[in-house]
Amino acid sequence: MQDEHTYYDAFLTLQQHFEDEMLSFIIVDLNERDVIKYFEINEFPTMIVVTGENEHLRMEGVLTEEEILQELFDLFLEEETP
Repeated sequence: MQDEHTYYDAFLTLQQHFEDEMLSFIIVDLNERDVIKYFEINEFPTMIVVTGENEHLRMEGVLTEEEILQELFDLFLEEETP
């Protein structure tokens, strides 16, 4: 859980920045073998940004909050650009 806190903190920061948008976030733990197998998760923690069947971003392993936020902001700001 200690390694995961930066992912949670980054998500909360992102959510504050995009207050008007509904961001969906699902936490998967080690007991959810079907989800782990479906997304081929081999390393923890892992954050996957998915819309429908499309995987937009995958971050795995121990990262700083700044590294995670940079990837998330790059993705979400790119999606806002027409």
